[in-house]
Amino acid sequence: MQKIHLITLIGLAHLFLFFSPAQSKSYRIERVAILAQVNLDGSMLIQETRTYRFKGRFKWADYRLPIKGFAAIEDFSLRDDDTAYRPGQSKEPGTYQIQKSRDEFYVKWFYRASNETRTFVLSYRVTDLLRVYPDVAELYYMFIGADWDRKTTEVSVTVKLPEGAERDEIHAWAHGPLQGNVFIKDANTVQLDVSNLPRHRYWEGRILFPSRLVSNLSMTRNIPQLSLITEEETRWAKEANEARIRARQELAARNERWLRWSIIFAVLSIAGLFFWMRIFKQYGKAYPTTVRAKFYSDIPTDLPPALISYFVNHRSVSGGALLATIFDLARRGILTIEEKKTLKKSFFGKKEKTEYILQLDRNALKTKSGMVQPFEKEVLDFLFEKLGAGENRISMEEIAKSRGKTIKWFSKWRKSISVLAKEQGFFDVESRRKMLQGLIPALVLILFGAIAIFLAGPGAITPFVAGLILLIITLATHRIARPYADQYAQWQALRRYLRKYKFVEADRSSLVDNLAPYLIYGMVLGLTSKRIKELVGLVPGEQQANIFPWYLYHGSAAGDHFGPAFGEAISSMVSVGSSSFSSATGTGGGASAGAGAGAGGSGGGAG
Repeated sequence: MQKIHLITLIGLAHLFLFFSPAQSKSYRIERVAILAQVNLDGSMLIQETRTYRFKGRFKWADYRLPIKGFAAIEDFSLRDDDTAYRPGQSKEPGTYQIQKSRDEFYVKWFYRASNETRTFVLSYRVTDLLRVYPDVAELYYMFIGADWDRKTTEVSVTVKLPEGAERDEIHAWAHGPLQGNVFIKDANTVQLDVSNLPRHRYWEGRILFPSRLVSNLSMTRNIPQLSLITEEETRWAKEANEARIRARQELAARNERWLRWSIIFAVLSIAGLFFWMRIFKQYGKAYPTTVRAKFYSDIPTDLPPALISYFVNHRSVSGGALLATIFDLARRGILTIEEKKTLKKSFFGKKEKTEYILQLDRNALKTKSGMVQPFEKEVLDFLFEKLGAGENRISMEEIAKSRGKTIKWFSKWRKSISVLAKEQGFFDVESRRKMLQGLIPALVLILFGAIAIFLAGPGAITPFVAGLILLIITLATHRIARPYADQYAQWQALRRYLRKYKFVEADRSSLVDNLAPYLIYGMVLGLTSKRIKELVGLVPGEQQANIFPWYLYHGSAAGDHFGPAFGEAISSMVSVGSSSFSSATGTGGGASAGAGAGAGGSGGGAG
């Protein structure tokens, strides 16, 4: 059992470190393919194909383009694989809305997407884009702006120039991430590609071609610019190459540091783990037990169920322990539990409502006061004196409504159980003290792991993970005391016996003798209401009243305890009681960096 807990805790530590809470809704931009045709009138026709992968439900996307470096945006259209979108204010799928100002063009379109990949094609024309000089015409355009808050996995830009030039008359540069590339494919085609374009990073192109190809356009400036632009781009390219060299040198240095530190911390992790294992083997490993059976059908001890909850559930006392205590008091004749059905009027007619009522027999309590432990008396006082105002009856519904009072009281009651359980000596106190020595290697590994991450990057996380796992296991390790090792193994075997339906194979007389204890201790062993229903249903109807005289079940006639419906009644009571107490007690379950000075620069999002 201890081995299972160690494996579980290690798994939880890895999950904690490596996985952030899953977002219910997210998207990413997988690809942007842009085809740009430069026209003789100085405009450029753009067809931008954007591919999104959606996780969750989405219904709109938007696109904004600053109007800078050109005059206007015209001839806008939008489509996806199946639909040509139309302008409109209805926000219906297949429509879009445009807002224009002097400084910006904005479009928002509407669709329905859920956990799928969708592609949208935006087409438009930007006017008066080219700069014309005596020797060259210049296209300087930012194809992807810095306002996108998602990275783009792949960007491919194809620019078509006017025909009539020779290939060596074309000059092209790309600005943005250093991993990007620019290719002059032929005399009128330039390709600008980049992979993994980070969010808030732009991708732009600067292309020169002979100005004679657009001789009909007016001169922007009557001064030759080819040598000036080439000199400027050469300087930027030199800076980019120097940046690439520095990046490679930094990567090599980081890899060297990582190798050196990884060896040091691998040795440290192994040493720390070895030291911790020595402590665990001597003080944390469970004592050997003589219990060999996987399943056990007898009740190992008659200790109260609240104490058994603390014992077998890693010192946990839940609302189930409180409910089991109430059932145990009922089994001993101090309480009765009544199921009462009434008809309630509603808008749709009469509806049957089931109530579960606890009734205190004060005479029996007085007679058997010597058999009632102080923590059980605390339960009775709280239910019938504080919540019930001295009455002998209280319903589960009233208890559930008193959440604030119950949480405050339950916290104190749980401490009473803990004190009594410690007096019982279930856990090895000396083992606990010695196991705390395991915090030393755990904290050392966490400290040095944090230093390693700072010096060598996230790849050096191994000692940090190892230290965190050891810390969690150390704090969670509570070795069962040697005198209780066999009893603990028997309780766990009984838990498996009840959960795995092994009781259906039992002799009926044996089952009858153990049925009430099975029901009560099953609540702290995690037996579900479904199992309880099947367990109680196995007992012949004529014997149920003898086994559960303290449960007043009103079925087809008042006081009727017979038939399979009784199993349903008991399981419903346990389900309602568990819910009530869990709720009430709070225990529920190739480019240069460039200047970014090109015209355009789109941005947008989705939702």
